[in-house]
Amino acid sequence: MMDERYDEHFKKLGERIKTIRLANGYSRPDVARMTGIDPMRIGNYESGTRMNLYTLLLLADALGVKPGALLDGGDVTLTKSVSL
Repeated sequence: MMDERYDEHFKKLGERIKTIRLANGYSRPDVARMTGIDPMRIGNYESGTRMNLYTLLLLADALGVKPGALLDGGDVTLTKSVSL
């Protein structure tokens, strides 16, 4: 069983994912096409559902940011230009 102390971290991670997704002008289906992750699952992650490292890396790459930007809210400078 996962430790509930980390729930707040996943909630903040989800908020960062959503904020960056919207700042890029991407819909959930857009990110789904780029990652292969179901749009509903992306919504779950944005709501704070736990994810593994692979998923975090996929999302960071699709959103054009370094994974650390999603984890700690640090530098969110886009690392690349992504086209759909």
